[in-house]
Amino acid sequence: MLCVAGGSADAIAYLRFGTFVGAMTGNTVLIGIDAAEGNLDRGIYHVCIVAVFLFAVIATRAALNADVLVMMPLVLTAIMLAGRHSSPADGAPHSAPPRSGCRTLPCAGSTAYR
Repeated sequence: MLCVAGGSADAIAYLRFGTFVGAMTGNTVLIGIDAAEGNLDRGIYHVCIVAVFLFAVIATRAALNADVLVMMPLVLTAIMLAGRHSSPADGAPHSAPPRSGCRTLPCAGSTAYR
């Protein structure tokens, strides 16, 4: 069941935002592809995804070592997600910069999967 949830989350995130939420190996591969294609915007986008993931791991470990309530990281995550959905002034959904050179999977900028 956990594999289905994780795989579904990664598939949805890739189709919607052009990145993975749980597979940092996949994001690292995407960074390499972006570098090879000379796509600086997408490369920076994927580097930031990996950096935020690493920051979250370090912050969570520090919170657990400091005997912070286990629910605190989940509450902070919920607050950040709620703020993310209410931040655009025009109500437009957030999305990644469009991917150039998509070959086998639909591009993140494609409207067919939105």
